[in-house]
Formats: sequence, C-alpha cells, structure tokens
Amino acid sequence: MDMGQQVTKQDLDEFARFAMEKMSFLQTEYGFSPQTAGSQGLLAKAIYTHVDLAIEITLDWKDRAVDCMVVRMENGEFPVGYYVSPDGKTIRKHVAGVIREFRCDVDQTVLAHLRKTAHLSYWKRTLDVLKSMVEDYRKILISCMACILQNKEKLF
Repeated sequence: MDMGQQVTKQDLDEFARFAMEKMSFLQTEYGFSPQTAGSQGLLAKAIYTHVDLAIEITLDWKDRAVDCMVVRMENGEFPVGYYVSPDGKTIRKHVAGVIREFRCDVDQTVLAHLRKTAHLSYWKRTLDVLKSMVEDYRKILISCMACILQNKEKLF
C-alpha cells in the first residue's frame, strides 16, 4: 500500500487476521482462545482470551499505531471501559509496561526496534511497517508470556 493511500476495510480485516495468525502460539502453547479478528471504522483488533486475562493487539489507522495490551477479564468476559473500568479498576496495561513492572526477560534488541518503529514519522508507518510491529510483539510475548502468567495475580 502506498503511504498516501487511504486504508480500506479489507486492509484492516487482513491486518487483524495477520495479527491473529502471528499470535496463534497463545492458543497452542498457553491455552488462550481466539476471540476476535476484524475491524470497525479505522480500528483493527485481534484478541486472544484466557480465563482471567486477554491479549489484545489493536491497529489504530488514524494514529497509525499498534498497541499490545494485557487485559483483565471480568468473570470470563471482556471488560467495559478502556484503561479503567467504570468502578475505577485498571483493566488494561501495555505489554511494555508489564515487562518493566515485573522485569520480564525479553530481547532488548527487539524491544528497541519496536520503540524505534513506533516513533517513525506518521507517513513512514505503512501497513507493512505496522505489521512488523506485530512481529516484534510476537517475539516479545513469546519470551515473556510465562512471566506475565506467573504474575497475573499482581498485574491488576
């Protein structure tokens, strides 16, 4: 896709499917269930859920940003709210913040590449560049998922 082109629903849906495929290790290695791969408006999401946690990859095309969040499930359901629930409880944390908080062991080169990519100028963040961020998040999650699950009681 040319960086000046508008993104289509098909592009966003394909991005969500790509993210689901890249994160499929969550299902095979950790027992997460694939929940969502799709888009609405300028957002594309890929979500894997576990009993009390979810991993959510979101592409926001308006900002040309990819986020990877750890989400606290509420009674097995996806929570209402974004960072904080209506009753004031934290329900989402960025994976990078969780890594820092619990000192999870990750490849610092991959983390540095992810940060560098996230800070590229807007027009340089094409769909292919944003897909490379999903690849980086995959590598990071592969190395730190055990740490995240080990600390899930202290996450939120």
